[in-house]
Amino acid sequence: MDQTGLVKVVATAAVIVLLLALNWLARRYFHPDSYQRLNRRLLIGGAVILLSLLVAALLVTR
Repeated sequence: MDQTGLVKVVATAAVIVLLLALNWLARRYFHPDSYQRLNRRLLIGGAVILLSLLVAALLVTR
C-alpha cells in the first residue's frame, strides 16, 4: 500500500470514529425537554462533521 492509500484509510477511519463519538454524545446528553440546546448541539455537530469531511477530502486529494 502506498502513501496515498494509507492516508485515505486513516482519514476514513478518523471520520468514522468521529461520527461514532458524536452519536454516543448525542445519545448520552439527549433530553427531550431541551430542544434549543439539542438544536445548538446538532448544529455544532453538523459543522464538526462537515469540517472533518473537508479535511479528509483535502488529505485524500493531496
